[in-house]
Amino acid sequence: MKSSIATLGLASTATASSLLTPRQTLTCILNTVTTPSQSDVQASIVQWNADVFAVNTFLNIALTLDADDLASQAATALLFAQDEPCQLATLSNDANIDGFATDAFTCAVSDLGDVFGPHVIDNLNKIIQFPTDTVGAHAAVDDINFFR
Repeated sequence: MKSSIATLGLASTATASSLLTPRQTLTCILNTVTTPSQSDVQASIVQWNADVFAVNTFLNIALTLDADDLASQAATALLFAQDEPCQLATLSNDANIDGFATDAFTCAVSDLGDVFGPHVIDNLNKIIQFPTDTVGAHAAVDDINFFR
């Protein structure tokens, strides 16, 4: 299973056709595009789907893994999870440009931003740091699943 997540990462990595700000970081597999073209939006959707698939795959098997595999695969899942906000930003930028960003849309994006770090990123980091803590790993996976 380790190789399938890693292979997915290599296969789904793409480059945006335009350079960007504010989420051009080492945590973005596909950097955020401030004024995305249609192809940027399509690439972002494909990448976000790959991100979600990789994290979900990890969550589905996490509690069956031994400590070494748990830490390793959580680290891989973390790479994909850290990319999700990059893709959300590109898609949000597109919604703002196209006039699709309603108050409800803006609120949903804000809510996702508020819960994603503490409930997904932080929990994946806890699993990586303490892979032998079975109770902690169960709690982290449950919390990620609840908020994600």
